[in-house]
Amino acid sequence: MGMPVDKPLTYLDNAATTPPYPEVLARMHEVMMDGWGNPSSPHVVGRRAKEMLEESRATIADVLGVDADEIYFTSGSTESNNLAIRGACLAQRENPGKIITSTLEHSSVTRTVRGMRRDLDWDCRYVDAPDGCFDMEQLAEQLQDGPTSLISVMRVQNETGWIFPIPEIAQLRDELAPGVPLHCDATQAFCKMPVNPREWGVQLLTAGAHKIGGPRGIGTEIAFPCIPPGSAVTRSAVCVRVPSRCSLRWAWQKPCVSLRRIWKRTWNTPQAFASAPSRA
Repeated sequence: MGMPVDKPLTYLDNAATTPPYPEVLARMHEVMMDGWGNPSSPHVVGRRAKEMLEESRATIADVLGVDADEIYFTSGSTESNNLAIRGACLAQRENPGKIITSTLEHSSVTRTVRGMRRDLDWDCRYVDAPDGCFDMEQLAEQLQDGPTSLISVMRVQNETGWIFPIPEIAQLRDELAPGVPLHCDATQAFCKMPVNPREWGVQLLTAGAHKIGGPRGIGTEIAFPCIPPGSAVTRSAVCVRVPSRCSLRWAWQKPCVSLRRIWKRTWNTPQAFASAPSRA
C-alpha cells in the first residue's frame, strides 16, 4: 500500500533508516554513469571505478582516524557485524574462548552470537545493562572466568539511545584480558557523535550508510592489523557495487559539515565527551 499523496508526511523513524540525501542520489547517478566498471579489471574502465572506490575508502578512513587499508566495504551493518563476530572467533577456533556481549545488542549481533552457540557450541556470555547502565563488575567477572575470544558491545543502543562506555570497556579488557579483540557496533553513533576506534581501544568497528542519509545496502567494517589472520574478508571479495560504496562517503560529508562545528563547541576534549550523560 502506497503513502497517501494528499497528506504531508511527517517521518520520525530516522533511527531505523533515513531518507537518502538528494546530493547522495545525484552522486550515485554520476558514479553509475562514469564508474560502472569492475574495479578489479586492469583496463581504463576498471581503473576509473577503482579510483572512485579508493577515494571513498580514504575519505571514510580519514574521518574515523584509521588507515585506508583497514576499511572493508560490505552490504550493510548486519553483514559487517556477522563478519566481525564470526571472523574474529573462527580465526581462534583451534583455541576457542567465550564471546562476551551485552543483553541489549542489535539483533544482527545477538542472532550471530546465538548462531555461534547453536552451530559451533561456542561459549557465549551476556552482560546486563539495566536502565542503560552497563554492568562493568559483571564484565570483570566474566573476563576473569577463563579465556575470551571476543567482546562485542554497541556504542549507542538503537532503540533507547543509551550510550555504552566503550573506552572504559577497552580499558578493563586491557587490565584483565589483554589481547582480546573488542568489536563495537557503531551504526547508531556514526556521524551523530565523535567516533574514533583507536581512541576507544576497539579492534573491530562497524557502521552503515542508511542511518545517515545514504542508501540501504552499504556498510563498512574497520579491522585493525592486530586482529588474527582470517578474521576479515579479503578486499577482492567486497570491492563491488561502486556507486553504493561511494555513496557512504557522500552521505558522511553532508551531516558532518554541521556536526563538526557542534562537536568543537560542545566537546573540547575527549575527556569532556567521556564525562557526558549516559543517554543519547
